[in-house]
Amino acid sequence: MNQSKRLEKKLASFVKSARKYENLTQVQLAKKAKTKQEGISRIEKGECSVELAEKCLNAMGYELIFHHVSFRKGNTTRSHFLGY
Repeated sequence: MNQSKRLEKKLASFVKSARKYENLTQVQLAKKAKTKQEGISRIEKGECSVELAEKCLNAMGYELIFHHVSFRKGNTTRSHFLGY
């Protein structure tokens, strides 16, 4: 599984866990996030963009924060801490 897919799966898990913690159905979350229930279903299956997942998390009062980014070229790895 590539890194993009891992990120999508992790975001899917975050959105689904937050939705359940907030006792919301997919329909209720869709209404809060001003999107369709089908979009929430796609997110929770890991078929989403970061923007859409963030929109849903924001609608529930959560903030998506990235703390660390790494990238590699050849044998060189660079890491950046994004603050917070």
